[in-house]
Amino acid sequence: MELQWDDNYSVGVPQVDTQHKELFKLFNDLSNALSENHEFDNLQLFLSRLGAYVVFHFDSEEKIMEEYRYPFLKEHCEIHERFKQDYSVLAKRFKGGSQVTMEGIRDTIWSWLLKHVIDETVAVADQAFGRYVATLKAVETYEGKN
Repeated sequence: MELQWDDNYSVGVPQVDTQHKELFKLFNDLSNALSENHEFDNLQLFLSRLGAYVVFHFDSEEKIMEEYRYPFLKEHCEIHERFKQDYSVLAKRFKGGSQVTMEGIRDTIWSWLLKHVIDETVAVADQAFGRYVATLKAVETYEGKN
């Protein structure tokens, strides 16, 4: 299971797009480690790296959205918070040897990335933010010409 970046996933905000590409890479690193049957400690390391980057990305993205005065910022932050909580629970359960599997973690992350980054039908997905930014830039360009 691998995520391939496609320029159609771009939200048009370079910093966010760069971070999304890194999320895809880290997900693929984790997925490959799982497929290659890495040892528990190594899998834990991949899981920790991805988790830390998710937190960094969310914080960064929320600051950018705040700068643009994104009207769905509150809802977007709530989705981020829910995912961080879900991810934390899964990671703790995996570390503690519970029934959660790396496949379950991988599927959860896969689903979230697809829905949050790519799905244009979700009002608070990053694609919606990208359309919002593009509209703001178009208005600024139009007003600058008049």
